[in-house]
Formats: sequence, C-alpha cells, structure tokens
Amino acid sequence: MGRFAETPFNRRRSRLLPAPSAARPRRRYGTPGPAEPPGELARAWAARKRQLRDAALAGILHDTLKNLKQRFPASDEKAGYEIAGFVWFQGYNDLFDDKGRQQYGANLVHLIKDLRKEFKAPDMKTAVGVMGVNGVKVEEVNIKQKEVRAGQRFVSTVPEFKGNVQAIESAPLLHPDTIAIKTAGWVNKERDLKTQPETPEEKAMLQRATSSPGFHDNGEGRFFILLGKAFAEAMLEMTKK
Repeated sequence: MGRFAETPFNRRRSRLLPAPSAARPRRRYGTPGPAEPPGELARAWAARKRQLRDAALAGILHDTLKNLKQRFPASDEKAGYEIAGFVWFQGYNDLFDDKGRQQYGANLVHLIKDLRKEFKAPDMKTAVGVMGVNGVKVEEVNIKQKEVRAGQRFVSTVPEFKGNVQAIESAPLLHPDTIAIKTAGWVNKERDLKTQPETPEEKAMLQRATSSPGFHDNGEGRFFILLGKAFAEAMLEMTKK
C-alpha cells in the first residue's frame, strides 16, 4: 500500500478494530527478473520466480513478527497477534513483463493462498487495489494496463475467495481534472497541450495537488486518502462477515 494511503486506512480501520500488531514491509514486488527462457522451460521458470517472490515477502513478514516487541514496545506479548488482513496495491512494474501480465491473476491467487498457508491464517481477508495509473479510460489505449488490471480484478471471480477477497477500483479515485491534463494528447484526445497549453490556474492546481510522476498516481494526496479509506472499508466489510 502506498505510504500516503496508510494514514486514512488506519484511521478508518481503528474506529472498529484494535490496533495493528505488525509493521508493513517496505519492499517492491513485481519487478521483472532475468529474461524468461524459451520453450518448455518457460512454465517452470515462471513458477520459480513466483516462489522466489513469495519467499522474499514471507521472510520480511516473519522477521517483523519475531521482533514485535522491538518494533512496538507497548505490544502485549502474552496476547500475541492475529493476521486478520492483507492489502495488495502493486502492478506498474509488471506492465513490462509480457508473461507476468498474462499470468498476473493466477499468480495473485497463488500469492494469497501461499501467504494464508505460510502464516496459518486461512481466513485472512485480502483487499486488492486495481491499478489506477492514468485513470479509467487508459485501458482503451493501453493493452498492458488493461491486462494487469484484468489480472487484479480476477481475484473477485474466484469462488473460494467470495466474501474474503475484494478487488478495489482505484482509477475512479484520481481527480478527473488532474487526469485530463496529465493524459492530454493520448488518453484525453480532446486536448493537445501544444495547441492548448496549461493555464496558470492549472499549473497552480497541479503544483498543489500532485508531487510525483504518473506511475505513482501523480503523488495525488486526495487519491491516497480516498484509497486508504476504500481499503479500510472493504476490510471492515469482509471482517464482519
């Protein structure tokens, strides 16, 4: 989850749930590894890459759980902890991995199952953020984003995940005015910045509202607040069932 989404997530969640007992691991996943070998080795190599990524994520979480007292001095060691939920918001790096895009949904299903098994948390609720980079309409012009998003949405169709895994659409949470300017000329074909350059007012708005490139959802504070809230509400809904 993006660091800006954590605050609204935790505030909304904390109204109804106890404080979290584990720190979020800070590491990027989905970055393409070495080139995939051709032919019959391809499937085995893809499976091996998934195993390596799962192992890296699990290792960080195990390390965090072994050192809870160090990270959270006020935690009650006797009370222990419960892994009740998992939030997954990732995908941009997989745009550049042809096989990764096509297998994203199946791999994400494996990841959720693997983590539930690894941490003995069969009922672990999972909220998956569907990548929102460049807004809703980018899927009409960018097949790569369409494929990754389809893979993320796929988890909501898995029968055994009904009621305990949700895919959350993040693209609608980006401000339409920001997206209209940032995607002018390719997604937003109604405007060409060469003939219709940014106005002083628009430049001032972008200066206030954004802080990062598009692949970080423009660093749009409003977006991350709404996203964190959406994750928390999804998690609360699944927890109540």
